[in-house]
Amino acid sequence: SSVGSGIRRIEAVAGPALVDYWEKQHAEAQTENISLREQNKKLQAELKNARESSLIAKSSKGDNNSNMVRNLGTLAPKELKPLADKILRQHKLPAVALAATYEGKVSLLLALAPHTAQEHSAVKLLEPAQKILEAKGGGKPTLAQIGSPHTDKLPQALQELQKILEQTLETV
Repeated sequence: SSVGSGIRRIEAVAGPALVDYWEKQHAEAQTENISLREQNKKLQAELKNARESSLIAKSSKGDNNSNMVRNLGTLAPKELKPLADKILRQHKLPAVALAATYEGKVSLLLALAPHTAQEHSAVKLLEPAQKILEAKGGGKPTLAQIGSPHTDKLPQALQELQKILEQTLETV
């Protein structure tokens, strides 16, 4: 340990005191480990909330349409559903379509508000985009998700989906 500027002290523990010393060090390490895990969980939750807020803002940017069709860039497919749910609730839209590319594959999700799903099926509305992307997937009336390795066809599929949503949902 440092005693002063340029002065060092060597301390030693021997005999039965060594066991007590190691137990004390172990207990301190355990306490610090628990504290760091709690801090890590808190920071991960804050990061997730900030990322979701950023993605919601990005997906809403410049949108004057009643339906939202957005390519969010790189995002894991499992993150699309909770994001679509939040966007539907916050913006009270009839439909939200979100696309993302992840590990060389594209995912496209279409979520419908409950009142929209009474008259239309997300699976049926997503079929033309599914054909363009040569994608596999499925879902239920309120939510459908497809995946494809054809990332180059995504702009065409999104354009077709936007057109279908505008034509189909203009009366909803």
